[in-house]
Amino acid sequence: MLQKIGFKPCCTNICDNYVTCRIYPQKNGDFVTRVALINNSEETEINATNIQVELLTSDRTSLEKHGINFDYGILPFLIWNNSKQIFKFNQFKTDGVIPAFLSLIIFGEHRFFKLMQDEGEPQNGDGENGETPEEEIPEEETPESGTPPAGSAPPAEAPPQGRCCVESFETPKDEFPNGQVPTDTVELNNPDAGKFRIYLAEGWKVKAKFSSTPEPCNCDCCEYRQYVKGHVNLIFNAGEENEWVLDQNPELDFVIPEGGGDPEPVKLNDENFLEDSVPNHKDPTEPHNYGHKPSQGIMPEAYRDCYYWNVDTPKSRVIPFMDITVDIDIKFQGKIIDICTGEDREVEEWQWKKRDFLPRDN
Repeated sequence: MLQKIGFKPCCTNICDNYVTCRIYPQKNGDFVTRVALINNSEETEINATNIQVELLTSDRTSLEKHGINFDYGILPFLIWNNSKQIFKFNQFKTDGVIPAFLSLIIFGEHRFFKLMQDEGEPQNGDGENGETPEEEIPEEETPESGTPPAGSAPPAEAPPQGRCCVESFETPKDEFPNGQVPTDTVELNNPDAGKFRIYLAEGWKVKAKFSSTPEPCNCDCCEYRQYVKGHVNLIFNAGEENEWVLDQNPELDFVIPEGGGDPEPVKLNDENFLEDSVPNHKDPTEPHNYGHKPSQGIMPEAYRDCYYWNVDTPKSRVIPFMDITVDIDIKFQGKIIDICTGEDREVEEWQWKKRDFLPRDN
C-alpha cells in the first residue's frame, strides 16, 4: 500500500485548474507523485504531455523515472458531482537520496515547490514553494466597535422557527436491492487515448417531501446533506508481494491549516464520512455542497416549496497501460436535517461498489 507520509502536499491554481500534488514514499525507497487537476468542465481532456513532473535533489539534479509512469496519452479521470478530477502518477528512483524539490509544468506554466517535512519546515532554502518571501504587510486598522466596516455584508436573516416534518424520503436504498448501486461498464478505443474503460454508476435520484402542518412543522427547517466515505483505487500486481495501490480518491474540500498557509486538500477516505462536495477551483476553501440553502447552482438539485430533489451519476475512466485491478467502494449517506432544532430527521445509506480486472492494452 502507498503511504502518504513525510511531505506536505502542494496546492495551487494553474490555468483555471486547481492543482494538488502528493508524494508517496515506498518501501523500496522509491517515491510516487500524484498530481490531481480539478475543474468544473466535464468536456476537458488533458494529455499526459501537458503535465510535466520532476523530483529534484537539493543540488537540483532530476531523479530518474521508472516503473509506473503516466506520461503518454489522455489521462484518467474521476467525475464527481459534475466536477472532473484528472490524475497523473509518476514513479521516481531515489537510490537513498531524499528529494528536496518538485517541479510542475502545466500547459507551459511552471511552478517550483520546496518539499515540506511534516513539522512544516522546508528542507532547503528560504521562503515557501520556491518563491521569494513577501514583505510582511501590516494589518489595516479596524473601525471602532459598533461601527460596521465599509462594504460589509448586510446582517443575516433570522433563522426559521418551528421544526422539520418529513412526509417522505426516497434514496437509492429504496431503488436498488440492499442499496447496492449497479455499475455500467463501457469500453472504448480512442485514437489519442488508446483503449480505456469507463465505470459508470447507474444514475440515481434523491427525493424528499416535507410538511408545513400541523404546527410547529415548517418546511424551511428542512435541509438535505450528503456524506461519503470509501475509495477508488487502481491496483497493480493485485494479491502479489509487489502489489501497488494508487488512489483516485477525489478531493472533497480544502482547509486552511492552523497557523495559516496554503489550503490543504481533504480527500475521500475509508475511515470517516465527509460531506460530499465539489471543490471550488476558484476558491478552494468554499466548496459546493448538496442541500445547503441558498442553492449554489452547481449541484444538480433544487428546492421547490416543500419538495427537494437531486441526481448523481459518478464515473471513473481507467486507461490500462499495465494490467490493472479497479477497486471502487464508496458508501453514501443522505440525511434530512432540522436546522431549527439541530436534529437529524431521516438517515439513509447506499453503496457503489465494483471490482474489475482490466488487462493491459497491447
